[in-house]
Amino acid sequence: MDHNNYYVEVAIGDVSARNTVIPYSTLYDVMKNNMGKEMYRSMFLYTDEIASHIADTGSIKNYEGIQAIDRLIFDVDKGSKDGDQVKNEVDVLCNKLKELGAKKEYINIWFSGRGFHVSIPDLYGFEPSKHLAREVRTTIVRDFKDMVDIIYDQKRLIRMPFSLNKKTNLFKNYLTEEQFNDMSYDHIAEYCKNVNYNTPPVVNGFEPLWKPLKYSRKEIPAERKILKNAKHPTNSDVTCGQHIVNNGANVQNRHLTLLRLVSIWRRKGFTQEQCILLAKNWIDTYPDDFDMNEISRIVLDSFRQGYQFTCHDDILEAHCDPKCKYYKTKDYGHGVKLENVDEMIESYKQYIEDSKYNSQFNLKDIVDIEHDYIFRAGDLVILGGNTKIGKTAFIQWIALKFPDIKTSFLSLEVSKDLINRRFFQGALSLSKDNFTEWNDDYDAYLKESMGHIETTCDSPDIREYDKIIETYSPRMLVIDTIDVIPAKYYVDEYERQNFIIKELKVLANRYKIIIVGISHISKYAANQLENGERLSIHSFKGNSVIEQKADKVIGFESDLKNERIRIVSSLGTRDEEPFEIRMSFNYETFSFEQI
Repeated sequence: MDHNNYYVEVAIGDVSARNTVIPYSTLYDVMKNNMGKEMYRSMFLYTDEIASHIADTGSIKNYEGIQAIDRLIFDVDKGSKDGDQVKNEVDVLCNKLKELGAKKEYINIWFSGRGFHVSIPDLYGFEPSKHLAREVRTTIVRDFKDMVDIIYDQKRLIRMPFSLNKKTNLFKNYLTEEQFNDMSYDHIAEYCKNVNYNTPPVVNGFEPLWKPLKYSRKEIPAERKILKNAKHPTNSDVTCGQHIVNNGANVQNRHLTLLRLVSIWRRKGFTQEQCILLAKNWIDTYPDDFDMNEISRIVLDSFRQGYQFTCHDDILEAHCDPKCKYYKTKDYGHGVKLENVDEMIESYKQYIEDSKYNSQFNLKDIVDIEHDYIFRAGDLVILGGNTKIGKTAFIQWIALKFPDIKTSFLSLEVSKDLINRRFFQGALSLSKDNFTEWNDDYDAYLKESMGHIETTCDSPDIREYDKIIETYSPRMLVIDTIDVIPAKYYVDEYERQNFIIKELKVLANRYKIIIVGISHISKYAANQLENGERLSIHSFKGNSVIEQKADKVIGFESDLKNERIRIVSSLGTRDEEPFEIRMSFNYETFSFEQI
């Protein structure tokens, strides 16, 4: 198909610099003249009607004219995945394309500056249409739904070849199949620190290979049935969900609300593809600032994580209705199980047994306090204090003291090399000067004293912590710090912190592990410390939910009279008596000694 009669939207310098359309025939020259800058183009092409639409409205938004597409671009986002994982996903996608009949020369791999774009000719042969975005989207969902991000919404801009990615300072460069296979992710990133002007081979005269979905109720009976049922996808079973559907998408926290709707639909038996269509139908009632890619992400998250929101969820509870079948029991989503006395006895016997097998430790074993202070399986422990006074080092010191407690240490603020070196310093009682060169004598001792510790500096979303725990089976999970744990869909900082604390407590109970979260204190509390005040349970960010959900809250303070002295105290606990101790912090070896 000749696309030279069409127009394409471009944004040069920044993604916000949009609403400029140019003839498609000039796109190459624009790209050539702006290589090295940040450059974007529209996923779809437009007729000359687009110019008058922008002139009238000032934006491409709500354009309803005919669209065309010149190439298909599959976005494989890196997200929180490591380089090998995202490369493997690209490899799987390319193999599937070949299995479906795409020739090797059809498949172009581009490094996007973080993830990868896989570009192919339009092997479906999509016809220009007012409904093209929907046709492309549903077709890609049908054929590649679990393999790529769904980016085919009408307003989508895509990064152009040889564009700078401002977030990474890397360039979108073309990679031959051999380059992609031979280079590691890190090597590719290094290669893309500069613009590389290699271009893929030009492919002409190809024939469509695959059958697209057409936007026709007659031709897509399955979609018609799904969207018909979208009027009543929850019905009387879960009336809160039905009220949300009926009210449309003009609600606060649409991301969070949609996550709850998808959870309800999934539990009713709708497939992932069906939930995407249901979600799109709901969002269409108020589509501003919501694209198909985001909808697909939310649906995929719900299916991957298996979210189950209960009657006590804040958003669902706001739509509670006496007509709901769960109104009296309030047990939707969790199915409350009450124990009789026999079950209570057996459950506690199991708890006692579990406690004997590396599931708990007693702080009294390493410091001189008058009574037991036990970190138990299921405990959420919050350790908080001012910045840069040794909170992390203190938890590292504790972890080293209990070799029977398998510990996963998530360092979200300190680099991998630094956190590892500090563990080594604490284990060997050596200063950092001893680690400018590696001494082979360290190996055996560290393997013996640190065999129970695993570390990472990755920063996964809170919803991925289940997988971490299931994969590595720690008895103690340390998070440094909980203040920076990502939580998708939460924009409001207060709501994000509340959700994270609640989720950490759920995880501690579910997996019967100790979770230690290091936290910063509020600015107000920091100012109070400088004025000679002491920490309290109210000194923390998100203090109300910490007070409610944490089993132990421990304060960590500097002594204003001695910069090496740290005051460690119990600020709140469910089952132990409080304590206060003074520790000397050795900056050189990152170790502590009680005084």
